[in-house]
Amino acid sequence: MQSRTLVAILVAIVCVVLVGAGIGGTIAFRELSSMARNLDDTTAKMEVVATNIARVSKQMETLDRVDRQLSAMNGKLSKTNALLLRTNSSLDTMVAESQEANVRLARMEGDISVMSHKLAGSFLFRGVK
Repeated sequence: MQSRTLVAILVAIVCVVLVGAGIGGTIAFRELSSMARNLDDTTAKMEVVATNIARVSKQMETLDRVDRQLSAMNGKLSKTNALLLRTNSSLDTMVAESQEANVRLARMEGDISVMSHKLAGSFLFRGVK
């Protein structure tokens, strides 16, 4: 009888362990399934991020190329600006010289008129008209 009781207790313990293991296994399987879904979601999100990074990288390459072109254009514009400033300075000098020549001509106008009158009355030019 003792051996039957012992066997019955042992069978009861084994049943409890098996049932517990079945419940624990189910919980562990659910957790693993949840982790797998989370991993799949994370992988999908990482693929989207990788695609976005690739697109941004191409845009950065385009921006770098445009920046280099703008830098080159800026250098050319700087040279053009320097040449225009030098030309403007030369034109300012020419305007000043022209105004000065105009003032001198205005001062000489009276003398030119007198000389013209004298030449017109000169015997050398009387017959020439």
